[in-house]
Amino acid sequence: DSSRRTTPQQRVTFSQPLFSGFKELAAIQGAGAEKAQRRFEIEKAREVLFIDVVESFNGVLKTRQDVEILKQIRAALSRRKRNLDERANIGRSRESEVQSAASDLALVQADLAEAIRAYHVAKELLEFYVGRDIKESLADDALPSRIFIEASSYISRAENRPQVKAAESAKRLAEKKVLSAQSGLFPKVTLDGNYYTKRVGFQSGNDWDVLFSIDVPIFNRLDTFGDIRVSASEKDQATMTYRETLRKARLEIRNVYEE
Repeated sequence: DSSRRTTPQQRVTFSQPLFSGFKELAAIQGAGAEKAQRRFEIEKAREVLFIDVVESFNGVLKTRQDVEILKQIRAALSRRKRNLDERANIGRSRESEVQSAASDLALVQADLAEAIRAYHVAKELLEFYVGRDIKESLADDALPSRIFIEASSYISRAENRPQVKAAESAKRLAEKKVLSAQSGLFPKVTLDGNYYTKRVGFQSGNDWDVLFSIDVPIFNRLDTFGDIRVSASEKDQATMTYRETLRKARLEIRNVYEE
């Protein structure tokens, strides 16, 4: 009937893509290649870490042995100096011999201080590689103990270094991206409204209308799960980068402090 103002109709519409130029197949193959690449990179990182730990462990053993040898030499020179002091008091040794022994003892003490420093640097590097503290110390009475007092106060402020702050910000950003990706699983609610200053026809008496809509994601959840997994992986990477940056900052502080 042409006199009808409206034509009632009911319709259900759906869409299912059947072919898109092998894009999905190429994406799947590319994802497999990237996964294999990451797996080989992990294996290479493990090999490099193993070599670094072995070399660092051997460095700790070597420097510790150097310290023990120098301590024995220092003890022998100390006994020799005491004997020369006693002999000089009774006139059986010259003063130059006493001074030479004192000089040798001072040189060994300096070498011992350097060996202890090298040991601490090697131990801290090994702690960095294995990610835990090594409960061992070769503190020596001949060294002034006050130089070791304030190290912890410097290390505790490592989190305030710019590179650590930048890594922390990147970690927070990655966490927010995960939350943003997860929001794709929830329905989207929208409210649209129109206000009319002038309207003609059979709806001339209606000054406004409102459309309330809820968009429930059903068929695109796989894409959303993929985005979530990618975001979670980036978050884990950012977290590990932050931890590594913080540990490197603490290691650098310890090394400079030992120097």
